[in-house]
Amino acid sequence: MALPYLDRIAVSERSEFERLIRDTASRLSVRADDLMFVMMRESGLNPQARNPGSTASGLIQFMSTTAADLGTTIDAIRCMSASQQVEWVEKYYKMQIRSTGKQPRTALDLYLLTLYPIAVGQPDAYVLFYLGSKNHTANRAINTRGNITVGDVRRWVNAVIPKGYVYTPDTMTTSLWAGGLVGAALCVYLTKKYVLV
Repeated sequence: MALPYLDRIAVSERSEFERLIRDTASRLSVRADDLMFVMMRESGLNPQARNPGSTASGLIQFMSTTAADLGTTIDAIRCMSASQQVEWVEKYYKMQIRSTGKQPRTALDLYLLTLYPIAVGQPDAYVLFYLGSKNHTANRAINTRGNITVGDVRRWVNAVIPKGYVYTPDTMTTSLWAGGLVGAALCVYLTKKYVLV
């Protein structure tokens, strides 16, 4: 089954991009589809996407400080194709997983690792950014009328997951299954065809 939103990637690099995303997801023990949902939400899968209010650029909206932490520059990121950026996407998530000690299990977890890592695992009422703050202004599309909470981010991420989309074994990576993250509750979710976000 093709990855969701793969048609947004240039035809000339589509198959390479899909292979890289699937390999990256396997090494990170996450679902490839969840990576696609996060990149769709962050950049529309446009590797040249830029936030006009900050240095945020690329597939997951790397900041200039983040690029430096990873050993590159924001200018270099801006010159990369989607396939070339996947290496840096993987490095970013490895860095966040290592520094937070939190293994993302859903698209929401991955998005929170991108946006505000300490919010992973917090309840929906947890506030990431207060109305009027610089970070709220930079992310105001998530909630224009009030503080940005985990619940707001959940709705924001869910908006790019196709209606009726169901996580099934073929949308999950082998290492996720082998890694022991599939317990009885997840099996119930899959059996009853609930969306896991």
